[in-house]
This record gives sequence, C-alpha cells and structure tokens, in this order.
Amino acid sequence: MQVLFEPAAIVEPAFTVISYKHYVYYAYPNNDLVAGRGGVHVLGPDSDRLGNLRTDSIRGIFRLVRVYINMLKYGMDKDENGYWGGFLGPVLEKLASR
Repeated sequence: MQVLFEPAAIVEPAFTVISYKHYVYYAYPNNDLVAGRGGVHVLGPDSDRLGNLRTDSIRGIFRLVRVYINMLKYGMDKDENGYWGGFLGPVLEKLASR
C-alpha cells in the first residue's frame, strides 16, 4: 500500500493568547524547491474569520469555546487512532515491515 504525502492534509492549528485576545495560526510542512530544504510554513493570524476571539465579553467567550471545540474535533479521527494515527499509522507500519 502506497501512502501519498499531502501537506495540506496535515495542517495544524496553533494559538497565541495575549491578554484577553486569542489568535489562530496554521502550520503545514513546506518543501522549498529552490533552496532544496524543507521546513514548516506558518500562516496567520486568521483575522478574516477568527479575528474576534476574545474573553472580554460573554459572546466572545462562547465564540471562543465553539472554535476550540471545532479545533479539537478536527484533531480527532473517526477511528481509534486519531488524526495523526490515521496518517502516521500506515507510514510506521511500512517502516516496521522492512
């Protein structure tokens, strides 16, 4: 079984909290074809859709809770392995069979 590597499929959210404001960033693997090096590319903060994540109001707190719940659901896969297990499981099985 061949496992295809799709960097966009393993986007990881990251958060920063400054005082009562919460900011969301997105990180994903990036291969720099010009320099021949790989790394991590970070986008953000996501201020278009998630610009008002704050704990200085009741409405802001409930919005923030909904965002964190959605991020946690994103990180969990339907099977028992979880999101990373669904990606890394086949890779580790292939390495172990060598």
